[in-house]
Amino acid sequence: MFCKTDKKFLCQVCCEAERKQHNVALLDIESRNQKISARKIIMEIQQMIQNKLQQMEEINQSVDVTKMNAKKVLETCDQVYTALINSIKKNQAKLIGEIMEKQKATQTRAERLIQDLEKEIVDLQRRSTELDHILHTEDHFLVLKRFSQSCHQPPPIKDWTTIHVGQEDFLSCVRNAVCEVEGFVRSQANQLSATELKRMQDFAVDITLDLNTAGPSVIISENGKQVRKSRKLRKVPNNPERFTKDVCVMAKQGFTSGRHYWEVEVGSKTEWNVGVATVSVNRKESIVATPDEGFFTIGLTGGNAYYASTQPVVSLIISDPLQIVGVFLDNDVGQVSFFNVKAKTHLFTYSVGKLTEKALPFFDPCCHNDGKDSFPLVIR
Repeated sequence: MFCKTDKKFLCQVCCEAERKQHNVALLDIESRNQKISARKIIMEIQQMIQNKLQQMEEINQSVDVTKMNAKKVLETCDQVYTALINSIKKNQAKLIGEIMEKQKATQTRAERLIQDLEKEIVDLQRRSTELDHILHTEDHFLVLKRFSQSCHQPPPIKDWTTIHVGQEDFLSCVRNAVCEVEGFVRSQANQLSATELKRMQDFAVDITLDLNTAGPSVIISENGKQVRKSRKLRKVPNNPERFTKDVCVMAKQGFTSGRHYWEVEVGSKTEWNVGVATVSVNRKESIVATPDEGFFTIGLTGGNAYYASTQPVVSLIISDPLQIVGVFLDNDVGQVSFFNVKAKTHLFTYSVGKLTEKALPFFDPCCHNDGKDSFPLVIR
């Protein structure tokens, strides 16, 4: 016999004497039950092993993909930097040639002017000698004759007050050369940005606005894809998720891992703020949209001043007005990046580190400026 309570074997005598104190079973029956339990545990262990093997395979696949990506990027780096180095060398050779050509031209002009000056000096010295001879002549007739001839044919003299040789410092040449290099670097950066943006668009997700988070002065379209400022305050429940003092709204979708991309059409709006916010941001007070407060955004103010909401604020130099902003959240590496979709250029990247809480798309259409800025933000 086997006691299930004490997990020990009992003889028949003890079993009869202590039946009330023990939960006993026949050995063969209990053995079969234990084997059944063992089989279940073995199956569970085998499943755990399979799960861990699958995790190992996924890790190895990630490492292989990372190696492949690193190889491709290194090849791209080699191409880009080779082109950059060649461009700089070509630019440097062109600059040296330009400086030497200008220096040679200046030297040639200076030598020609010096030759003219030397000729005039010779003429002046000859005239001075002639006049000196007149001074030492005792014959009055010769004095008058020679002096009259000397004054009648004076040597040709240039007006040197308007003639000079400039002192070229060549700094403008260097500046122009550096600007050419800068332009080449910018073109390479734009090409890389376009490639990067195309890859990020592969991680596009469907985003819809969360009406439960919308402030009382926010109007959301029926399809949950547009948000704009209302002229009047709406009567809305004061639920915990809702912004109560700002023109803000979050998306229904939140992310704790992986890569995610979405686009926001800002159109001709003169003020807006879009990006990512963590789920724990303060929604009941006037917000300060900075990374310390859990916001990672870019925006526009005054119709032409683009900025990243860092501390201090970083101004973004954008040549043409933004029409569509691409937002890329990479939870795996801890970055939030922004792109000019139309120009296919990179705008700004936050390095946020590994987020420990859910991150959600964030939208702020700002004030409507007396109806002049009533256009909505549109999720594409």
